Amino acid sequence: MCAWRVDQMVDHLNVSYLYKKRGVFYFTKRVPCDVRSYYKSDRIVICLRTKSNMSAIRASKSLYQKLDDYWTSIRLTKMQVPAQHMLISKPPVNSNSNAPLLGIFLGFKLITLNLFLL
Repeated sequence: MCAWRVDQMVDHLNVSYLYKKRGVFYFTKRVPCDVRSYYKSDRIVICLRTKSNMSAIRASKSLYQKLDDYWTSIRLTKMQVPAQHMLISKPPVNSNSNAPLLGIFLGFKLITLNLFLL
């Protein structure tokens, strides 16, 4: 398809990540390089199913924020623990605590479950 036909078909708007095609708004965003391995394509295009400018802007901002939050969570899971070299290998046990130990709690739950099943 010729470039001039594409320009006639698609009306670009000043709002970032939005474009209008045949009267309907679309959201588009490039996938950042560091999270691209999680996607099939290097660009996300989502039909917003609206012809309203204000609805499209609102939806675009929401989608952008959700994508940004998701990409941040991916980056954080890939990141190593900051100052990991300063961590001790075994955390100290607080002997002054009155809280029950997790093993005791799980044992109690298992006993309760066995009694329930009998």
